[in-house]
Amino acid sequence: MSDISQEDKEKSLSIEKDSQINVVVNRQGEDDVIDLMRVFHNMKVKGRIYVWVMILLLVIGVCVPLLLYQLSGPGKEYRVSSAVTLD
Repeated sequence: MSDISQEDKEKSLSIEKDSQINVVVNRQGEDDVIDLMRVFHNMKVKGRIYVWVMILLLVIGVCVPLLLYQLSGPGKEYRVSSAVTLD
């Protein structure tokens, strides 16, 4: 019984010895600079995606509160008061 557990331990150790992590970093130059013209160009190329995402978020922003209002029950009455003073 102890031989089997010893073999399992050796197998698990051999996996740890053989595993490696390789990291490749591509650097264009010495300076760490973000090219804003390229960023804006990419945004212009993918502009339709941004527009559709904004429309989707707008629809979600309108529909979710309406849905929550319907789920809370349209029969409930809410009392609202305000005070206005004029000089």
